[in-house]
Amino acid sequence: MALSLWLGCYVVTRSPRSRLAWQAGLTLWALAGLFTDVLISINPSPATTWWPGWPISLTLTLWYHLSLQTLPSGQARRQRLLPFFAYGQAALLDVLLLRTHLIVTDVGFGVNVFAKEFSVGPLFPLLPISLLGFGLLMLYNFWQARRSTLNVALRQQLNSLVRGTFLAVLAIGYTMGAVALRVPAPTLPIVLALGLGVGILGYGIVRYSALVDGRILRHDFALSGLLTLSLSAIYLVVMWVFFETSGVPILFATAVVALSIITHTTFEFVRRRIDRPFLQRSERALRAALRGVANDLGERETLDRGLRSALAAVVVGVNARWGAIALWEGKDFIIRASFHWQRVGERLPADRLNVRELTTLPPDATPRPLAVVAPLITERNPIGAILLGQPKGGSAYGEHDLDRVAEAADRLADLMRHVRQHEAHARELGEVLGTFRARERELQEEIEALRPAASRTINPQQVADVEDALRRLYDFSYLGEHSLGTEILASHGLATHLDRGKALNVALVAAIEKLRPAGAEPRELPSREWHPYLILRDAYIHGESNRDIMSRLYVSEATFHRTRRSALRAVTKALFEMGHLATSIN
Repeated sequence: MALSLWLGCYVVTRSPRSRLAWQAGLTLWALAGLFTDVLISINPSPATTWWPGWPISLTLTLWYHLSLQTLPSGQARRQRLLPFFAYGQAALLDVLLLRTHLIVTDVGFGVNVFAKEFSVGPLFPLLPISLLGFGLLMLYNFWQARRSTLNVALRQQLNSLVRGTFLAVLAIGYTMGAVALRVPAPTLPIVLALGLGVGILGYGIVRYSALVDGRILRHDFALSGLLTLSLSAIYLVVMWVFFETSGVPILFATAVVALSIITHTTFEFVRRRIDRPFLQRSERALRAALRGVANDLGERETLDRGLRSALAAVVVGVNARWGAIALWEGKDFIIRASFHWQRVGERLPADRLNVRELTTLPPDATPRPLAVVAPLITERNPIGAILLGQPKGGSAYGEHDLDRVAEAADRLADLMRHVRQHEAHARELGEVLGTFRARERELQEEIEALRPAASRTINPQQVADVEDALRRLYDFSYLGEHSLGTEILASHGLATHLDRGKALNVALVAAIEKLRPAGAEPRELPSREWHPYLILRDAYIHGESNRDIMSRLYVSEATFHRTRRSALRAVTKALFEMGHLATSIN
């Protein structure tokens, strides 16, 4: 009972926004109630005569509903109406079981560790048919989910769900056989099979939920379990002494243990929720600082002040020991803003800072080791980086903190691009005469017309048009009338709009294939260089859901969307380059 209750609280508090986590939590909490029912049945007392029993069918239906959450979206849709029937029949069976004698009748309490004896009613066959039927169905669902995933880590956790469910089905079969034959069956095999099944299921669902959410359990799971269950054991011993000496009902002792688990497991979760307004305040401070940088474009003194404000907001927001913003000047990085670190103007070597994506570094022997390098990249060229030291409250930054740093780096890079453009324009306006500027503009237009396709820039509207076309990739009629076809297929003499739609479909698929890395596609967990191609191919060409893709690639939602946006920009540019090349050849 304690294990089921703790596992349910753990998975919900670690993934409070996950539908899968809440379904798993409800299932585990229902199983905790089932174990409580067994405890009361083998320790009867006058104080528990009011206890009506626990809804067995509803507990199993929650378990079945959990199995649906692990299936791929296509397979889950085939059973979309079955949960309504499952909950309806479970409610009916539990009412009949607890309020009537049509299914079973309680003949008497068990002796010591033997289960209760029941007299079978006329509707008893409905109970084993329902329990075993849905037990086998949820076993089938977990097995199908295991077969459908290509991610080795997810498959291992789904193996745990299959094993735990199999043990539960064995416990159900044992119980139904004992009731049907009216034999004094020991309770221990039921509790052991169901207890081991719940333990394996709970651990598997915790691991599975962490992998889907992109979280790493590290030692948190073991530490939380050790502390919570140790505390529960202490409460249980104390309450057992009261039970033996003072006649305190076992149900009261169980309630005290359950309350201790709930309060201690949810304490950290509640504390984080109370701290949430302060975190949002730091995020608002970061955005305000970034807006201040945007308002100070072109002025070196006010720009440096704005960079310091943005850096301070980032450092405080992620609770870092120090931070700095270094910009590329010449062959080295120059510190333009510093927070509890080196002085502004110091030069830094480029070998460790010249990175292309957010990078975390292990601590070294230096007095103030570098922990995070978030590059500032404009048009694929690094112009600087946000540098952060080790976090104050732990040994590593959380996923949410890293996402916040990456977002700040993206926005700062965009602002710095505008700064450089503004400075370049100001120099041109100060150096060039009006007549020469007019002539230069004409020459620039001629050069732009002759410039190779690789140097062309892509605007956000073109990216949005490509994404819209990819979402309707197989609707040839829609693609034939799409504005994108006017630019891409301008040189093609196509007879009908359907021909244009098919041609645009082929061009979009070919552009996605340009993202494919060299070599064979990995059968197991793909490397990061494969992520842009696999995300676009599986999402738009194969039509898979985002959740299935994130599970297979083992990435968080923030990383998934960031990679998808980058891949869409690359495909858009490739698509227009392909169209420009075809026009030039014709």
